[in-house]
Amino acid sequence: MAERNLVACKSYIASLPISSDARKALEALPVLFGPYAQTLSKARDYSINSGMLNALSRLERVYDYILYAGYADKVQLDFGFASRLGYYTDTVFKVYVDGALYDIIDGGRYDQLSSRFGVDRPACGFGMNINLLYEYMSDAGLLEDTEPSFQMAVSYTQGDQTLVRDLMNWRDRGFRVAAYPDSSFIDSADYSIHAIYRNGSYYKDGKAMTAEELEALMGRL
Repeated sequence: MAERNLVACKSYIASLPISSDARKALEALPVLFGPYAQTLSKARDYSINSGMLNALSRLERVYDYILYAGYADKVQLDFGFASRLGYYTDTVFKVYVDGALYDIIDGGRYDQLSSRFGVDRPACGFGMNINLLYEYMSDAGLLEDTEPSFQMAVSYTQGDQTLVRDLMNWRDRGFRVAAYPDSSFIDSADYSIHAIYRNGSYYKDGKAMTAEELEALMGRL
């Protein structure tokens, strides 16, 4: 069902000992999707018991909220969607954006899941694909230009009390400063100024500088 394999679905449904009406309803599910209101109306043609009618009535009430909120043209209804996660008990959903290859959000209702952990309460939740969302927003130019995480990164061969004291002083004054061993890697996009600390002295671009001079540079950023 989840893969929209109509041939496999039809073959499996044909093997089930069910009524012809139930068979027609199951065969319709993989292709029963589209605009919310129209799809909901089509689904009523395949309702064969009170449970199905009650479920459609609930979906109709959900649509009333969607319509009131002004998102009717943004929401599709898909009766063929199936989740491989077995704890969902009701509506499941996915959120897509134009240009993204996959859904950026998916979730649903799971009213019995928390009882497995000793707390019996209904719940609804979702997960967000942060990496895909960031990539999409970056490609679409929706992210504001951000400054590096650190104003200055200090690399050192061997740390000492002087380096620790200077780092603490800078941070106490509100500067964002990171220190890391020469053997470590730090992305140059993560800092604005790079200084080297060696034998009690600081160097920037091969020039010796004092802690005060480096602080002045950070202050001008």
